[in-house]
Amino acid sequence: MTDLSLFDIEKGLHELLGAWQEAETPEALEAAEAAIKAYAEAEVRKVDGIRRYIRACEAQAEAAKEEASLQSRRAIAWEARAEHLKHFCFEAMQAFDFRKLEGRTGAMRIKGNGGKQAVTITNPDLVPDEFRDATITWSLPRWEAAGIVLHRSEGLLALARIRAELEAGRSVPGAELAPRGEHLEVV
Repeated sequence: MTDLSLFDIEKGLHELLGAWQEAETPEALEAAEAAIKAYAEAEVRKVDGIRRYIRACEAQAEAAKEEASLQSRRAIAWEARAEHLKHFCFEAMQAFDFRKLEGRTGAMRIKGNGGKQAVTITNPDLVPDEFRDATITWSLPRWEAAGIVLHRSEGLLALARIRAELEAGRSVPGAELAPRGEHLEVV
């Protein structure tokens, strides 16, 4: 192997690294790694060729990262354009009281938002204490020494309890269900 040209070294390394990347079994991966190690050991004195190949790999990786970043920014810009146009169409359809517009190849329609209805706290001071949770920070050993069994979800229950009361038609002072809202669907 010591009589290989720099071109042969680079080509050989490229082929071995390709075989390593394409290995489909642990045995093939192990064989490719052993071949790369043996090749590098035999050719380590031909530093310039190996160094040039490493630099070429790093340059390709950097170019791919730059291209990915560019394409990501382009995707964000295109998504923003689509959202702006959808917003303008939504407002125009609402102004003319159109719920659906048909084209030759598709349609746009105003559709209600799904999911849980949002809770709006209009005045936190009016919300009764039964819908308030206190958070006390202690180490776990201190809680256990106090004989308190912890339930990790307790700090998240207040809004859920308020929503449940409001959805059941009961009043919770200082809180109300927000309108679900609508959005434009392009089909």
